[in-house]
Amino acid sequence: MTDYYAWLVIESSDPVLKNTLARFGGPQIDLTTRPRISLRCVGDQVVFQTADPADVFGPLQPGEELRAITSAPESEIRRFHKKSFDYDGAHYEILCDLCGNPHQSPYSRRFLSIRYQSTGVSHEYGETTAIISSPPESPNLWLRPQMVSLTGEQVRHDFGATNVLGQLKGSFILPPCRAVKKAAEPDKPYFDPSLLEIRARLLEKAATSDPRQEAAILTMMRLCDELLLRDILQDGGSLELTGKEGGPTSFNLRVWDRESPGAEYRAHTIVHSESIGGPPWASELARAVQQDIVNIHPPVVLSLAKALQPKAWASGAPLRDAVDGLHEPGTWKVLSDLKDNLQLSTDDRKLFWELILLKGAATVSMQYPDHDLAEQLMMHYLWRCPWDREKAEERSVDAWLEAFREILGHELGRSPDFTPEDRIAEWNTAEGAANFKPSRLGESGASYEGAFVLKHSGDPNADEVVQWRLVLPWGSIVNARTLILNRPGRSRLDKTFVLA
Repeated sequence: MTDYYAWLVIESSDPVLKNTLARFGGPQIDLTTRPRISLRCVGDQVVFQTADPADVFGPLQPGEELRAITSAPESEIRRFHKKSFDYDGAHYEILCDLCGNPHQSPYSRRFLSIRYQSTGVSHEYGETTAIISSPPESPNLWLRPQMVSLTGEQVRHDFGATNVLGQLKGSFILPPCRAVKKAAEPDKPYFDPSLLEIRARLLEKAATSDPRQEAAILTMMRLCDELLLRDILQDGGSLELTGKEGGPTSFNLRVWDRESPGAEYRAHTIVHSESIGGPPWASELARAVQQDIVNIHPPVVLSLAKALQPKAWASGAPLRDAVDGLHEPGTWKVLSDLKDNLQLSTDDRKLFWELILLKGAATVSMQYPDHDLAEQLMMHYLWRCPWDREKAEERSVDAWLEAFREILGHELGRSPDFTPEDRIAEWNTAEGAANFKPSRLGESGASYEGAFVLKHSGDPNADEVVQWRLVLPWGSIVNARTLILNRPGRSRLDKTFVLA
């Protein structure tokens, strides 16, 4: 049974690789030596360099394509896309998954195809591409990567940070990925394909015309469902919201390196890419994957580090039975209307009903639904906080829940293009308003240029600060204008720990 799959990148084989694959079993793997190739941008040109181009292009027939994986920077991969080369009377084109289908698999951003388009010479790209027939000093393109199917026990046994895979001389195995499986009813883990599809529709409905205006909580939800991050989270990783007083909101991706099969290998490869074993180019490919993670959702830049403790994604806290609620509109009714307004398939609509609305109905007549339970079920199945929240009784405000309620009333409700300025204007008209002052950072803000700035007349340590950061965009700067004399000089937010 296939529990995981891993991509084997080969330049040449060796006894360690052969012995490892023999332990794995499964179909025969192509271990033939691949030509050393460099594909780079040099000035205005895309240059393909290898000792003998015939080794690359010769075996292809018209209409066939050759799959490859690269460690080139994302900016160069975008320049590679749809570039053409003429060689030996034939016309070849490069097609990059990053530009065509970046979400097909976790490492899609690294994959490309070399396609034999036609016979005859094309001059369309002649001045922007070139082929050099000489051995490259530093290869960054590897042909015919092989997918290896694995059981969980095989991954647990062979994929540790200091295991035999670090002794490979001419190959490298990317961290294994979990095979996608649909859970049986009624068990629905958070990353079940059906729940992922419902979340995709939720985020589609909440999308803004300008992604830079999107609330941080929505951006975090998008990040949690990114294929490239999913195994990190399922291993026990977390995504944290951080921010210093007077500084920008940022995100930390914490990678857990224990317990789950392959977690140690994944954490070491991603966090410490410069020190992995194998051939010299293996660290370059690992570093390229690391950069894909850090910059996975521009303009957001993730901070990457190992986690101090695991985050549980497989299951949440036990949920209570429904009790009669108030006979008045509330969250249950809002979620019911939301279900009807989402572009869901018949099966997903039924699943939303069964997991959240029916369980939160209390009575068959739905006359007195349990609004609190409906919220808890929504958090459990579709809107999990990506870090471990402190117990509710330890804080006056459950920031994640309060931010979700605000998104439910605006981005998921009546006004998807609800801007930060709109949000502050509404806060300032509320009873007991704190007199918020919004502005935008000027050009001197470097990477946070144009960031939203929120000044407030209040305590910089207030529990509500986390909630404000969640409903304002990534990079927003929150700054209190009141000096609290009976508090320490440094806000606890300056510690850049999880804000929750």
